[in-house]
Amino acid sequence: MRIIFLTSFLLLHTLIVGAQNILPQDLLDKCFDVTHEKIKGGKFKGQILKGKRNGMGFVLFSDGDLFAGDFDHDDITGMGMLIASDEVGNCPDCKTYIGNWQKGKKSGYGKCYSAYGEMIYQGQFVDDKPAGSYPSENVNQQRSIANISSPDGNVFLGEIKEGLPDGFGIIMFNNGDLWQSSFKNGERKGIGLYLAYDGEWQTMNVKGEQCNVVSSSENYRIVDKSRKEIADQEFSFIMDCAVDAIKLGIDFAKKKKEKEEKERKAREEARKAQVVYANNSTSGSGYETYDNATEYESENASSNKGKTHTKVFNCSVCAGNGKCSGKNRCHGSKKCSYCQGDGYNYVSGIRYKCDVCKGSGKCKYCNGTGKCSTCHGTGKKS
Repeated sequence: MRIIFLTSFLLLHTLIVGAQNILPQDLLDKCFDVTHEKIKGGKFKGQILKGKRNGMGFVLFSDGDLFAGDFDHDDITGMGMLIASDEVGNCPDCKTYIGNWQKGKKSGYGKCYSAYGEMIYQGQFVDDKPAGSYPSENVNQQRSIANISSPDGNVFLGEIKEGLPDGFGIIMFNNGDLWQSSFKNGERKGIGLYLAYDGEWQTMNVKGEQCNVVSSSENYRIVDKSRKEIADQEFSFIMDCAVDAIKLGIDFAKKKKEKEEKERKAREEARKAQVVYANNSTSGSGYETYDNATEYESENASSNKGKTHTKVFNCSVCAGNGKCSGKNRCHGSKKCSYCQGDGYNYVSGIRYKCDVCKGSGKCKYCNGTGKCSTCHGTGKKS
């Protein structure tokens, strides 16, 4: 992924926002030639994690509005900037809103700027509307909104102070790439998103002249693929266990039925023999005579009350060995089978905390005991 790094804006030509639309339409269209998905009323380009818009990104709405900022489960939630083609909703004479959002509505602290770049409100928002007196009587006149162009065609849109980017802003590069972050004295600051023309992205942490990659679309695809493989393996193991349990249950039920039938026949034979013996005995011989087997069974049934019989079988999961067994189990080693106890995985030379054991290095299935989680290491199950 080719990256263009932003240099100082000290030598750039500043165009303070006028009454016209500040968005450079031709460059904006180029940046959105390639998008991640079409959404209701616009096009989205940014981070899609776990199948949803999560992280940072851009939306170009069909009415010409542009949003840059944070997303959570497809909702505009977090910090962000909305540049309206006409006027920001519920904020008369406001061209640009920069502040907090909650599920697509302005919520929390925010600032409104006029079509001429001047701040006209700063304060709290509730349910998409200013909570204080609008416009504000006292605002920070040192900060404004500007469109800054460089000689090579790159464009900055956002907050400035003393002619330099200072606050929240975005950069539209002449090759169609995009950048969003906070700025300080003309330089990028903190966590930002670099979004290439082809849709590939990198999240970066900028500290002075250092720019460290935190995550990227390429690394996320590798992690996501690994996560899916783990889920598939776990599902396969569960299905295998279920099939084995069903087979064992059927076999056990069959043997139990055969045993009960054998015991029933034995009792029947015993009853018949007892009746014959009793009927052939003389009176006064010390034996009681029963008219039939049913009467004998009824009278002697009480002698079997309260007796229980317990059968013990080998554990069906570990096959009697008592160890943490099965696919991706540690088989008694106590170590996480995905990081081999190291607690970290490595992708493209970058070390990540193991997603399975959360960096503990322990087998997640037995919690590092090495024992079968079903029979607790005994190898037996009642």
